Amino acid sequence: MSHSHWSRAVLRAMPCFACLLTGSSTHAALISFEQLNWLDGAGGYVSENSDWGQVNLQLTADDLTNLTFDDPVTGGVGYYGYLNLVTAVAGGGDNWAVRNLPMVVADAAAIGDLLPSNVTFDLGVTSGSMDVTTLDYRLTFNAAPLGAVPVGGAMQTAAVASAGVLFGGMEGMLDGESFSGGTNIGAPAPASHFVGAREGETLGDGARGDFGEGNANLPKPLSEEKMGCGPASAARSLKYLANIHDNVSITDDIATVYGELKTAMGTDIGGKGTTVANFLAGKDKYTGDNDLPISTEQTTDWEKVFKAIKDKGDVEMVVHMGTKADGTDLGAHAVFVGAVRRIVDANGKTTGYMVWILHDKKQGDGKAEETWGTLTFNADGTQRVSNPDDYEKSPKVATFQIETVVPEPSAALVLVAGLVLTLRRRRN
Repeated sequence: MSHSHWSRAVLRAMPCFACLLTGSSTHAALISFEQLNWLDGAGGYVSENSDWGQVNLQLTADDLTNLTFDDPVTGGVGYYGYLNLVTAVAGGGDNWAVRNLPMVVADAAAIGDLLPSNVTFDLGVTSGSMDVTTLDYRLTFNAAPLGAVPVGGAMQTAAVASAGVLFGGMEGMLDGESFSGGTNIGAPAPASHFVGAREGETLGDGARGDFGEGNANLPKPLSEEKMGCGPASAARSLKYLANIHDNVSITDDIATVYGELKTAMGTDIGGKGTTVANFLAGKDKYTGDNDLPISTEQTTDWEKVFKAIKDKGDVEMVVHMGTKADGTDLGAHAVFVGAVRRIVDANGKTTGYMVWILHDKKQGDGKAEETWGTLTFNADGTQRVSNPDDYEKSPKVATFQIETVVPEPSAALVLVAGLVLTLRRRRN
């Protein structure tokens, strides 16, 4: 993240030529696995021992030898590669769980500040059929996105933890249909493999928050109440802006800011959550009541997202989690956006986007624990999934909420204004 993986590389290495040809399976990445249990918010489950898994990935300095170097000065993206993960649960075959997850390291000296890449995938089991405690996996880095499952190489065994999840809480309209609530509505759609870049695509430009060395500018962790994602994502945004702008002063802690935003937004805790309209109106009320020099707008324009992050503004994203094939609405979720990167085709045309998000994946547990997640979207804002036929409407970005800090007048402008006023007084 300024000491970020979007800045120019300061260390250089020779490309891993084996990686270029076949992909490298030697890695030092920190990796862990979870099986997701979808909670109903009332002490039970809407889907226990589900088919959804999550893999949590963090690159280390040793992984640079598995990546390809491309000098950012010449328009490249530093060290990069595409991570592919094949898993196998007892009784099942090879499962291409993570497909071409782009990994980017443009500042090798600050690899410890990289945002984690935590992504969901299909465990390859029938939902509810088994408590998965271990799996075998094979991880490779490739120089270009693959079109088929990577084969060969030894599998490793890893433990699989059990993780309860409950998130969401946004209400609004998208493409003429309404949505509300979160994951407690009912069982999720069948699990999707993670789909990153596709064969023939590559990486474009990116933008990342000004999180500072050691990510010190990130807001303190926050515990979200059930269906409290709207005020929670906005509170993270405001505290982050206060950390990087001298003219944005917020002395209250993040929990207090969250509580005031919850009131201002009229959030229905434990119910439908926050309306998209009140998400904006409530934030405007908070910034107005506290004399904060922040301008907020809602948009679906990705270019405004890139510009806002590069200009030290901030972005929240509201994602409609889709409608299942049987017509069941899956609710929507608001998240803090930490970084974005463009995916392009061979002609440089934008075909998709990667987004790094920060949220509380288990609302209502009273713990200030947050998770970074990585999502990919097509150019039209629909989320990339491997099983589109399991949705009547695919998950899709409903809106972005963008905050721009109004700069303080410079000393020179203040001096000029004073001189003009003095001259006018003399003439009079």
